[in-house]
Amino acid sequence: MYGNTSVLNMGEAKRRKNLGIPPREKTEDIKLPQLDKKAIQQKVRSTLYKYPIIPFLFYGAAILILIGGLFYVFKSFNIAQLKGLLILIFMIFWLHQLKKLEG
Repeated sequence: MYGNTSVLNMGEAKRRKNLGIPPREKTEDIKLPQLDKKAIQQKVRSTLYKYPIIPFLFYGAAILILIGGLFYVFKSFNIAQLKGLLILIFMIFWLHQLKKLEG
């Protein structure tokens, strides 16, 4: 591929030296900022105490997303035809659970 195969085995520092390029400048280590977990936790708690409806909104949104997803799956894959089969499977499972509880 190349006329000189030693170029392939050469590291960057040797290549820079052979080309007369100065060594690469060392980059400073980037440190991530330290998070104060207690302060963040206190802010979240104070917000939840101030607005207690927030958890209900999140749960409601999650339930709506799940229902919408189920509706999409039923609609897009025409599972409505299999509705009777799904009901039958659910009833068998339910009866099996009842038998477990009784016996």
